[in-house]
Parts: sequence; structure tokens; C-alpha cells
Amino acid sequence: MYSSKYQRTLVILFCLSWGFVFLDRQAITFVFPMLVEEFQMSMAEVGSITMWCSLAFAISGIIFGVAADRTGYRKRLLIPFLILGALFSGLTAIGSTVFMLMVIRFLVGFFEGPVYPLQTTMMQQQTDPKKFAVNIGIISMGGVILSAIIGPIMVTQLAYHFDWHLAFIITATPAFIVALIIAFYSKEVDREKIIAGRGEKTSIWSQFAELCKYKNFIICVILQILVMGSSWGAATYGGVFWVQEGGFTQEQFGVIMTVFGIMGVLYNLIAPRVADRIGRRPTCAILFFLMIIPGVAMYFSASFFVLILSTVFGPVQTFLIQLIQGIIGNESVPPHLASTNTAILMGVGEILGAAVLVRILGSVADAFGVSTVFLISAITALIGGLVALALQETNPNRKIPQTQTTAAK
Repeated sequence: MYSSKYQRTLVILFCLSWGFVFLDRQAITFVFPMLVEEFQMSMAEVGSITMWCSLAFAISGIIFGVAADRTGYRKRLLIPFLILGALFSGLTAIGSTVFMLMVIRFLVGFFEGPVYPLQTTMMQQQTDPKKFAVNIGIISMGGVILSAIIGPIMVTQLAYHFDWHLAFIITATPAFIVALIIAFYSKEVDREKIIAGRGEKTSIWSQFAELCKYKNFIICVILQILVMGSSWGAATYGGVFWVQEGGFTQEQFGVIMTVFGIMGVLYNLIAPRVADRIGRRPTCAILFFLMIIPGVAMYFSASFFVLILSTVFGPVQTFLIQLIQGIIGNESVPPHLASTNTAILMGVGEILGAAVLVRILGSVADAFGVSTVFLISAITALIGGLVALALQETNPNRKIPQTQTTAAK
């Protein structure tokens, strides 16, 4: 058993790491209004940059998540991806054309894709299972604090007063430093224990087929597509909406996103405990339903009152994503499928939600106005809430029926 000090330190390091990784990935959305003006980009091109990053994120996440389960390794795979992800994020600074930005952001997504499934499954093996949901909330909170509170103001202020190229170099540096600390401090998981539980079949298709026997896996795939499409749609086009439709400046938008991030931290502090108390299933449905409010409001208006609604209810997505892929997903399958499960949930959500749907939303925004994006987000949130009601409860603190681990009929 790992010491309490090691467990606490590991959670803190992963919290910082995921925060910097998510900041590296999301930083470009904070300067999209500037890029649109500088490169005369259409909304379709804005969506394409996000799409290629998300596609790479998904593809590498699935490939190396499966590789982690097949080899039993976690740390050995995690460290190179953390370092290379930070490196290519910094190289965004050399982007001088829309095509170069697409290529560089593709590489950022490719190297950052496996980070989350490797970190969460590594933590699941090395920390107290009863604290798993809270630990996931802490890691998610790190992403929110660094990418949605500190990040927006830092990136927009650097971009406004100096240059947006410099902003990417500065945000990538701490991610590189934390990666080195994790490399020296963390320990590899007990790979023999992981390999022993998987049986003889180790092909990708056999692992996927085994996952499909679990009802929650199928439902989580659907939920992940819906929440990722809604979340990244709002992140990709939100800046353009508030600057062009709401009349806010780039600096003011940075402050808006910081308030959004503060609310996200509150949700990540409260929601995990709610999920422990009332269960994963009702918490998931409630969070989806709350996402409907800002989507509908932003479709009709870009007023200050709507801004308040969006900053109060919009941030629920920051924990909802982790609840689906990190908590419900991992609690629904055995340890030898955990990395594959998380990687596939992330991958499918990234490909169909954050990539394909977000790219389609760009064309919709060009044709019908950017506010239409948020109406579609509200509709996907409504569908997600209804689908979440079909989940089977996975909370280890509550009695789980035996049918939880059987195939869906």
C-alpha cells in the first residue's frame, strides 16, 4: 500500500499536470477573436483548428490507452507525452498561417490525448478507492483553476499587451516543469496485477468487445459525445460570441472566462460530494439539465443578464466530463480495462463531439449566426440528461446490484 504522503502528492502533481495540459489545449480559444481578425478566419476555419486538435487527441488517447492496458505500464507512457505535449504547445507561437496552426494544434492534441486516461488509471491503482471520486474532482479542479481562472486573464493580457505568440510560450513552460517532477517522483503501477486480470485475449477488438458487455460503457459513450460537443462548442465560439455579439473587449472576455472558471472550481468542490451522497446517476442527469439554461439564454440574447446565467450554470460541464469518463466509466469496468475504457470514452467524445460536431457548428454559425451554436448545445444537453437516467449506479458507498457487472440485455 502506498503511503498517505505519496498519495496526496501524486494527486497534487496530477492536478497541476492536467491543469497545465488543459491550459495548453484551451489557450487558443482565448485568443480566437484576435486570430479571426489577424488571419480573416471564418467560423468554419475556427472550428477546423479545434477539430484537428480534438481528432489527434482522440486517436492517440485510444491507441495508447489500449497500449497501456496491454502492457500494464502507466508512468512509462505518461512522461514522454507530458513533455512532448508541452513542447508542441509552445511551438504554437511560430504559427503564421491558418494551415500551420492546424498542423501544430494537431500535434498538441496527439501528445496530450493519452495524458488523462494514463493519469486517472494510474491514480486509481495507487490511491484509496474510497477517495477516487474526490481525487478525480481535485484533478478536474486543477484543470479549471489553471485553464479557466488563471489562464484566460494571463493569456488575454499577454496577448493584448505583448503578443499572442508569447502567450503560448509562457503557458507551455510550467507544463514542461511539472512533467519533469512527475518523472522523478512518481512510481510505476503494479503491472503484473493489471495484466493478471485481463485474461488471454489482449487484442484491441477483444478489449472493446469486452467493454461493450457493460451497459454503462455504452451509455457513457453516448453521454461523452453529447457533453464534449456542447462543451467544446461553447469554448470554441464563446469568445467570438461575447466579443462580436456582446460588444465586450478581448480583455473583458478574459475576465468573463475567469469568473466562469471560479464557478467551475465551486462545482468541482461540491459536485463530487453530491455524487457520493445521492449517487452518480442523478448527479449526472441534473448537471446535464443545468447546461440547458445558458444555451437557450445565449441563443436569444447577449445581454449582461444572460452573461450572468452563462457564468453560473455553464461551468457544470467542467465536472460533468470527469464524472462520465473518469468516475462512472472507471467504476463500471474491471481494472484491466480501465485505461482502454477511459481512452475510448475520451476518443469517441473527442472525435464525434469536440471534432466533428464542433466543425459542423462552425458552418452552422457562418450560415445562421454564432448564437445558433448555443441553441444546439442546449438541445444536446437535454438529450444527455434524459439518457443519463438510464445509467446504473456505480457509487461504491451505495449498494450496487449484481447486474451492474453483467452484460446489457
